[in-house]
Amino acid sequence: MKTAILLTVLLLALPLWAHPSYSQLQAKAAKAHGHKRAELLAQLAKMDFARARRSFEAGQSVPGRRDLKRLARHGAESMQLLRAEAGRGKRDGMRHVEIRFQRISYGLSALRREASFSDQPAIGAVQRRYARWRRTLLEWLFARKEHGHLILTPNFGYPHGKKSNRRQ
Repeated sequence: MKTAILLTVLLLALPLWAHPSYSQLQAKAAKAHGHKRAELLAQLAKMDFARARRSFEAGQSVPGRRDLKRLARHGAESMQLLRAEAGRGKRDGMRHVEIRFQRISYGLSALRREASFSDQPAIGAVQRRYARWRRTLLEWLFARKEHGHLILTPNFGYPHGKKSNRRQ
């Protein structure tokens, strides 16, 4: 009986151990390098978004804007690291970061519609930045690879900027 109670308590406490805290993620990100650091920064950005959303929903613009700045900074750092990876012809970590950026971008879009009129421009600016970063990550993910380097085309989806002649 005591064993069953102990197991139940441990299973209920498991979600608390599974998700690291913000400060733990920051410490991990500080130690990590390359795409692993980019993924951890994207996780921090997700947590920044959740904080910003709670602040704006509570009508607290000042903490919300502070979280938006932190959100933008973590996204920019993540993109800088992934840009270095793309320069070496690597795609490691891009898919995970792109998925998080997609969720953040969509969440910011919804938050902007619900936020007060004075907060909408700041939220919209960060949302557009995340949408642009996401498009860039998709370009890198689907770019051709030649001689160990990613071949990026000027127009996403069409090789060498030419549109397809196929009718749809």
